[in-house]
Amino acid sequence: MTKRNTKLRVFEGAVLFLLLVFGSSSFADELKMGKMIYQSSCLQCHGERGDGNGPEAVNYDPRPTNFASSQMSALTDPMIEKAVVVGIPALSTHTWGTRLSNAEVAAVIRYIRAF
Repeated sequence: MTKRNTKLRVFEGAVLFLLLVFGSSSFADELKMGKMIYQSSCLQCHGERGDGNGPEAVNYDPRPTNFASSQMSALTDPMIEKAVVVGIPALSTHTWGTRLSNAEVAAVIRYIRAF
């Protein structure tokens, strides 16, 4: 192995390490923010496990979305974002677009995707 190849491998390893460390931190921070927002704004209807069985769920027909369902996993992030931002009137969902920043909406989506 040449000296240049060795330096290139060390550089690539350092870049990979930094991406793993800082990428994971950013991901963890976003999940943490999403969880906080979810707990304060979504949990009452969607439940602690995102299954649509929160304490207020009985007041809605149809019931709140089950974020852990296969139907939910089929939705794209832009579809979920639209539901969070403007709501779904036929389902009595709340609108959060005026209350949450773009970063907060993205964090909530990241968090509910974890269900």
